[in-house]
Amino acid sequence: MECAVPKLHDGREISPATLEKLRSTILKRFAAASYQDVGIRDICAEAGVSPKTVYKYFGNKDEMLFACIQDDLETLHLQCLQAARQYQQPLRQLSAFFECWCDYYFERKDVAAIVFLTIPQRYWVGERSFVQAPLHRVAQGMLSAGQREGSIADDIQADLLREWIVGLAHRAMIRFLSDAEVVPAEIKRALLIAIQRLASRSAAVQ
Repeated sequence: MECAVPKLHDGREISPATLEKLRSTILKRFAAASYQDVGIRDICAEAGVSPKTVYKYFGNKDEMLFACIQDDLETLHLQCLQAARQYQQPLRQLSAFFECWCDYYFERKDVAAIVFLTIPQRYWVGERSFVQAPLHRVAQGMLSAGQREGSIADDIQADLLREWIVGLAHRAMIRFLSDAEVVPAEIKRALLIAIQRLASRSAAVQ
């Protein structure tokens, strides 16, 4: 997937081929190293562009990274929504949602590594929470709907339940990324079972 072609203030565009080379270099570099260890000059040298050009287009390293994964995250959001909308029951929607979520990242390991291992933790709790905020809001909406209809446990607030489920999903993805021996299908199955047990009305404390 290509990231959107950015423009300078004077309207000039970087060529699509150069942009895609830059994007693939950014993904490779950030997926393989910690955030602070990736330098713009190294990226530019490999991609064949000048640091001056990168700063003019993106402003800084943060913006450069987010610009090159934004399309992936928007596509993930749409695909998860489409998967969930095949079902009427909120708990089943939730399972379909996270099943799609897993499959998407399993197929895009570089993007997963950037989202779960590279992006500084402060962006999950600060202004940059938009990285996954739309997905989190959808998941919370499903939980709230299930609580209203009685299929999802209501002894835990929906926002807290969502936080814990998202936490499980994040840890599952980190396990996928950090252990070469794990089988993605088994991780996904275990995650979906855990979500069902955590959210199910039958598991609520009476």
